[in-house]
Amino acid sequence: MTSERAFPPDRVYLACTLIMAAFVIDLIGFAPGIRVPSADEVASPVWFTLAMIFVFGSLTAWLAVETLRGRNWARWAMLVFLLLGWILGVQEIADSFARSPASSLIDAGCTAMEVAACWLLFSGASARWFRRDRQK
Repeated sequence: MTSERAFPPDRVYLACTLIMAAFVIDLIGFAPGIRVPSADEVASPVWFTLAMIFVFGSLTAWLAVETLRGRNWARWAMLVFLLLGWILGVQEIADSFARSPASSLIDAGCTAMEVAACWLLFSGASARWFRRDRQK
């Protein structure tokens, strides 16, 4: 790895920090009384919820670390991973807001952070930094 590749631009650090912060803030929504399930929704066991948090948290952290290492595939994988989450979130936003406005506001704020992070990763100095791999 060359010295110019060793350190990503500040925009990449900020983007990865925003993504990880959004994940952590989104965990607040799992506090009792904040995310209210619908009447027809079956309550998930606590162990399952914790396992999903671990799996998705680990995946998010791993992609963020690989992105910071300059792996272009990780940047694209992060975008796809976040896009899938946004698509799933949009499908239930109206029902979710009616049941739990606080949870919906947390989700909206976290989505805004993730969108900003993706913009940072795919524009300006970040985009140029990731393109260097293909130019060599």
